Amino acid sequence: MIRCVLPGTRRPRRPGRDSTELSTARREVSELRDLAMHDAPTGLPNRRNFEMSMVSRIAELAGYGRRFGLLIADIDRFKLVNDRHGHATGDVALRTVARTLLESSRAGDEIARFGGEEFILTITDVDEPALRAIAKRFRVLVERSRVRTGELDLAVTISIGGAIAGVGDTAEAIFERAAAALDRAKEGGRNRVQLAGDEDAPTA
Repeated sequence: MIRCVLPGTRRPRRPGRDSTELSTARREVSELRDLAMHDAPTGLPNRRNFEMSMVSRIAELAGYGRRFGLLIADIDRFKLVNDRHGHATGDVALRTVARTLLESSRAGDEIARFGGEEFILTITDVDEPALRAIAKRFRVLVERSRVRTGELDLAVTISIGGAIAGVGDTAEAIFERAAAALDRAKEGGRNRVQLAGDEDAPTA
């Protein structure tokens, strides 16, 4: 039997078509949301993702006393890598450092690319000596890694600044202490670890 569709009316959809289109739309929205929360070159969570996570970390500290530390890792002389070897090599360096940090992190810790050549890490259930030991391990493992692209075999290093979060701290206050420690690590010669509670001299 031939069905007529009058002008101005819509052809009836076949059973299942609506649910398939809805499923596809939901998947596309989920993929877009995921892209908005992750850094394209490295695949790590991005700054926005990190900032949302910090809200939960601070709430856990206030409510349950679950301490955490914040580390900021900065690739040393990254601009020089880009200028000498090109931005494609710079992207490989970013991915190499990202992979090294991710693979050497503990379950429950979080890593994000904060922007430029900076990575930021929240380290759970630590005091200052434990945070320092973890930061030193990251530094050493990155120093031992290699950036390989084509015939190029390049070493990179990172400087790390860190701070322990305290009850009543804001995300901005914790970040500022860690960032100030990072500045001192870089001023001290780079490829160093410096925590907010340290004296001026950075540690290797």
